[in-house]
Amino acid sequence: MTSLESRMKLLEETMNDFAPSPDQAVAAPEQAVDADKARRPGNPMEQGPAPIANAHWLKPDQQPAVPGLLVDPGRTLTCTFGTQHPPRGLSGVLRRAAYRLPDYRMRRWAMLMFADRIDALESRFVRTAKHPATWVALAGTALLLVQLRRRA
Repeated sequence: MTSLESRMKLLEETMNDFAPSPDQAVAAPEQAVDADKARRPGNPMEQGPAPIANAHWLKPDQQPAVPGLLVDPGRTLTCTFGTQHPPRGLSGVLRRAAYRLPDYRMRRWAMLMFADRIDALESRFVRTAKHPATWVALAGTALLLVQLRRRA
């Protein structure tokens, strides 16, 4: 008997120690999925959602759509959706182009991720431009360049 065969035999013996005997399987017929729904531990999660107390609606009113909103043509809007930050700049152009592509194309998702990176850069430029030290540094650099040109 080779070492591999001896290992396999030892593994089978070990597995047989953990397997339930036929009489043990019959003794517990209602375990997990087979149990009555009222006795399952996950029973509250299997029930439908209850309506909110004192709510005057079962489903919220539909928020009106805003022109320029980026939504897939085949999908419906949720009842409420955010319009606080509409896409703008180069990242907005890329997003609009990406939403024209079907969602099963890799190009669409690559364009959306690239638009996210560009949006991060755009916001960094805007944040930097609002800081007064940036303008002081730009003015100093411009004066230095003018003086260097005069010397040359």
